[in-house]
Amino acid sequence: MPNMSREPSLLWDKLPTTSPDDKIKIVQGGRVISVKLGDIMAEIVMQVGENTITSVITRGSAESMELKVGDEVTALIKSTEVMLLK
Repeated sequence: MPNMSREPSLLWDKLPTTSPDDKIKIVQGGRVISVKLGDIMAEIVMQVGENTITSVITRGSAESMELKVGDEVTALIKSTEVMLLK
């Protein structure tokens, strides 16, 4: 799998889609490698193969999913948004 930071279009093209217009991508099998909780927001970093994907979600969402390092997560990617599912 190509490094996302160097070849984002190649990685993007290989991800499965969830919509007919090819605008939402699914990344399954990611592992949480970092959780940083702020007062309102949380930064969640997941590792997928050689690539990392960062998601910024509300702290409340991170807490309700009980996200922690080592958890397996799925990311839905649309434009600049990365939504996490656990």
